[in-house]
Amino acid sequence: MEAILPAPRVKDPLWKMTLWLVVLFISAQVVWLGSIPFFRHTVKVETRLAVDSVNRKKNIEARIRDLETKPGAEPVPPPAPVAPALPRVALDSIPETPVLPAQAGGAPELRPLPSLRAETAKLSTPPAPATPELPAAQSSMGDLPAPSTRLSLGKVVDIPAEVEKLSKEAREFRAMGDFALARVKLKEALGLQPDNPQTLSAWASLHEAQGGKEEARKTWEKIMLMGTRAGTAYELAKASIARYEDEEAAQARSNYSRKRASLPRLLFFAPVKVETLANGSRQAQIEIKSSLRVSAISARDLRLQILFFDADDNQIHNNRSVGAEWQTHPLNWSNGDSETIQVRVGAPEGTGRRPYGYILRVLQRDELQDEIADPPHLADDFPSATPEPTPTPN
Repeated sequence: MEAILPAPRVKDPLWKMTLWLVVLFISAQVVWLGSIPFFRHTVKVETRLAVDSVNRKKNIEARIRDLETKPGAEPVPPPAPVAPALPRVALDSIPETPVLPAQAGGAPELRPLPSLRAETAKLSTPPAPATPELPAAQSSMGDLPAPSTRLSLGKVVDIPAEVEKLSKEAREFRAMGDFALARVKLKEALGLQPDNPQTLSAWASLHEAQGGKEEARKTWEKIMLMGTRAGTAYELAKASIARYEDEEAAQARSNYSRKRASLPRLLFFAPVKVETLANGSRQAQIEIKSSLRVSAISARDLRLQILFFDADDNQIHNNRSVGAEWQTHPLNWSNGDSETIQVRVGAPEGTGRRPYGYILRVLQRDELQDEIADPPHLADDFPSATPEPTPTPN
């Protein structure tokens, strides 16, 4: 009789892999839970460092403000020097107090014996340093030159050197991006020398960088009043004022008239630049564009209104000496092309008149397409002028 042996037990590989995955998942959870305190500590330390840095910065600013608001504060006196040891004085070596003559009608007056402690203090206390005397104020401050030194916090300050030091610190703070401390340093420097052109230039540039154009422009204009004696600061101020004027002119030209945005603008003007010649006459190349990209526009349907104005101290006058000539042919604006017209305006006629501004209007089939005016109020002051006949090409 044959014995039947049981089959060997075979382990399922899928079960083994699942077991290992469970073990790995549990291990990962344990590691993650154990790292939470470490990350919490790291974040807490970094937060504390950031808060300390902000507090230090605030303390520095507060100390600087205190120095600015209390320029005449009394300094803390230094500790009194320790008196050197003196030799003992024998009591019998002290002379007796002399007896003074008797006063009229009374007993003789006796002088008290001086104290050993007071005599010792007299011998040990060094003489106080001499304080420099300031010149007496005169009746007219304009007669006095700008002082080069100043007494501040108990010491004599060399103003030019101190201003240069503060300006250098302001440049360093600005390079680091700390505009607040840079402004504090420049303000302190201007307190010492309000008319220093280099400091004023740095003050204006700082406000420009922060978007304070109004304060910057006031400062540049102050430098301009100094003239060429301000040196390089005068050239910077001149260039900055010219840039402001160009920006304002460009903004005015971009606005032109309030109703321009509501017009159909199938035909419209490109930005216009009018050149004024030495004799007062003007000329301009006026480019008219089309928003249509397929169909052409007939010149017979087109009307232009070109008005130039002069002004005196009392009134605005229409300049009648306006001539225009088309520079491109034919006039059809096919495929969205632009057409150009050359305009020449005569010199102002009349005493005291000067070139003032212009209005340009383009109409298609008697419908206003576009309008520009410089300055913009001319479009409202002259709203219904009759369009001039359009020059036709030869």
